[in-house]
Amino acid sequence: MPHLSRKARNQLKKIPPCIQLRCEHASTLGSRLRSYKLMLDHAHELFPWFPRDVITLRTNQLDTCEGCYVDITPEIWDKVIEWLQTVEVTWRTLPDGQPAPNQVDIQDSSTDDKITIKVVLLSGEIQNTEISRDTQVDKFIADVSQTLGQHP
Repeated sequence: MPHLSRKARNQLKKIPPCIQLRCEHASTLGSRLRSYKLMLDHAHELFPWFPRDVITLRTNQLDTCEGCYVDITPEIWDKVIEWLQTVEVTWRTLPDGQPAPNQVDIQDSSTDDKITIKVVLLSGEIQNTEISRDTQVDKFIADVSQTLGQHP
């Protein structure tokens, strides 16, 4: 390896302070954080429609991915963050490929003050319900949880 000046070595070690975060149809520049937990919190701040507890980070930029998207686990986050330019923010899935149980798919099926919501239950069953447009998500989740006898 050729001898490099201290300045040159420092420039090689510099990691850009920002990283591109993408989800669905949105993309933004965010802070590059070494802590996986803080990065999840930051992703939630940038994409608030993702409930914090169902966010996962994925990439296809590492040689070992062979172009496929793979989950980035907390154990390897700090080892790969400096090599990534883009991170995909997406819904966590269960081992059987089902969406996370509290993932809610909002479908605007009407033009009045009601909307139809699809709720994916733990069993994998999908139920539709109609709610008022001004219903807060936290209240809706609490109501559904109470009806199912579970805690959100």
